[in-house]
Amino acid sequence: MIIRLHEIPKEGKSYHLDRTTGELNEVLEDLIGSQSYETDFQLLPVGQAFDLKGKVKTSLKETCSFCGEEFELPVAERFHELILKDEAKKLTGLKDFSPDSDVSVSVAGDGLTYDVGQFLHEIIALAEPYQPICKEGCKGLCGTCGKNLNEGDCRCAKEKSDPTSPFSVLKKLKLN
Repeated sequence: MIIRLHEIPKEGKSYHLDRTTGELNEVLEDLIGSQSYETDFQLLPVGQAFDLKGKVKTSLKETCSFCGEEFELPVAERFHELILKDEAKKLTGLKDFSPDSDVSVSVAGDGLTYDVGQFLHEIIALAEPYQPICKEGCKGLCGTCGKNLNEGDCRCAKEKSDPTSPFSVLKKLKLN
C-alpha cells in the first residue's frame, strides 16, 4: 500500500487495515498466507519528516525446530518509524519530535510516497524466530527412534533404564 505523503494533513492521519480491507493481502501473502492480520497506525507530519507509529498483529505458521510439529506463532509488534522526505534534510525542522528509544529512521525514496506494505512485511519477517519452538519446555524427538517425546517416553528411554537389560551390567563397570 503506497501512501502519498503530500496528502497527509498537518493534524496527521490514522489507518486501520486488516484482511477484510485487503490493502496488504498480496504483499503479506508469502509470510502469513491466508492468516488474519490487523494493523493500526498513525502518520503525522513533523517538519520535513513524518512520524509513523503503530502496531501489527497476526500469526505465522511455523514448524517447531525441536519436535517437527506445526504450530501457529502469534506476532504482535509495535513500530515507530521516522520517515524523511529527503536524505539531505536529515532531522531538520523536527523541534516537535521527541523520539523514543525504539524509533528507526528511513528515507522516502522519491520524497512523495511511502510503501507501508513493504515496511509491515519487514516488521513481520523480522519477528519470525531463527529456531521456532512450539512451546516452552518442548522435549523434541528421541535421538534414537525419532519419537516425539512430548507425546510420552519412547522404548529407548525404558531400555536405557531397564535393570533387566543385559547391558545394565555395563553401568557398574568402572574404568581407570
